[in-house]
Amino acid sequence: MRGIVTAGGLAVMGDKPVVAARADRVGAEVVDILAKLAPAERLAFVLADVFGLSGAEIGAVVGVSPLMAGQLVERARWKVREAAVLACDSVLRTAG
Repeated sequence: MRGIVTAGGLAVMGDKPVVAARADRVGAEVVDILAKLAPAERLAFVLADVFGLSGAEIGAVVGVSPLMAGQLVERARWKVREAAVLACDSVLRTAG
């Protein structure tokens, strides 16, 4: 069976078992990327980008000022983007 796979923002057709295997690899890479963040960065990132909390709300949870909370979020986003590019390249290079 074939399905839609997203590679670098482009939709391409792919076999469903291959798509599932790639999704598993990408999921494992995401967990690894998040685990490498400092705990405060990880918490700030998730609160901002998953739950949509503001800098003030994140600061209250993490125990820092809203400005520092924003810096934590931006630093985490930068680290996640950098690691995600490498991980995505790795998954696509080894795709068969």
